[in-house]
Amino acid sequence: MRIYCMRTTIALCLLVASIPLCAQYGPPAKDLEDALFFMREIQRQVEPAVLEARDRAAVFVLVARMHTKLIGKEPATEVSDAIRSIDDFLYRREQSGKALSQQNLKTLMSVRKELEIVQPPYAIPALRDRLHHEFVHNLERQVLKDMHNNERLQTEWDSFVRRLLKPTYSEGLSGVTLTATEIPAQD
Repeated sequence: MRIYCMRTTIALCLLVASIPLCAQYGPPAKDLEDALFFMREIQRQVEPAVLEARDRAAVFVLVARMHTKLIGKEPATEVSDAIRSIDDFLYRREQSGKALSQQNLKTLMSVRKELEIVQPPYAIPALRDRLHHEFVHNLERQVLKDMHNNERLQTEWDSFVRRLLKPTYSEGLSGVTLTATEIPAQD
């Protein structure tokens, strides 16, 4: 009995593991209704990555904004304002039900920790330098890479629309226009 259960479990695991491969090499859409189904599936698969890039950009803006406000005129206030802005950001995210990824949360918590360990007399220039090199630069590189990939996605989509969707729509519209002009007017 145990061998039968183990074989069944292994077979199910292999089946589940092979589903993504079958989907990848599945049959092409046979009509536009199939194409709409596949488009929704692509959106479902792509959306998490796009939302992650958007969240990373929001974290980058927050960290960069805090970094520029740390000028050293009122160090205690500047540091507490920076900590409060992280807390407010995380609170708003929690209230909206849109949790940050572990990586984005880790970044914010690391920045917060850097801000918390600064003690009087505040070494604001050293803090700014640490934040700049450890967080701002890294986030900036990631966001620039995301922006490049975003542009590539947009270019691919625009090419698809130009090559296939617009000509198909134009041909259909041309046919509809032609049949509409052929219908004799009835008195």
